[in-house]
Amino acid sequence: MEKSAVELKKPYIGIFSLNYFTQGITQSFFTTIIPIYLLQLITTLDAGEISSVMSMILLPFGVKFIYGILSDKFGLKKMGRRKPWIIFPSIISGLIWILVPFVLTPDNAMLMITLLGIMIVIGVAMGDTAIDGLILDLYPKERLGRVQGICWGFRSVGIIAGGPLVVMLFL
Repeated sequence: MEKSAVELKKPYIGIFSLNYFTQGITQSFFTTIIPIYLLQLITTLDAGEISSVMSMILLPFGVKFIYGILSDKFGLKKMGRRKPWIIFPSIISGLIWILVPFVLTPDNAMLMITLLGIMIVIGVAMGDTAIDGLILDLYPKERLGRVQGICWGFRSVGIIAGGPLVVMLFL
């Protein structure tokens, strides 16, 4: 009986892996593509300014324990505890990514990248934390290593492919 329950949860691995893949792409953007873009757009920037902005943008990953507390304690009756903290922040982050090219100008690039980047990363970090909790809820201890290994593998592929993929598609 327990074996079939674990097997029924296998389709979730694809969903989790896709989420981790998009996390990797987001990380690749903020550590590779956006710094290069800003250096080309604003030629007076130096590496210290870029690294400070990128550090601020990625800071929400440092307070993921707060999102964990929220997703452990609060949810929506029809969706459960975790799904609202996965779905809504992920959708908002995706919509913000769509807006980024339309709101950037050379005059506001640093401010907009900082503000929108922080909002994107908050959404990604919230979704990541809730998905980690959902994985713990769904899989028995003996399967966690394999599931997390697959997910982190997809995250790594997203990090590696994110930069070159964007360059190939848009430049």
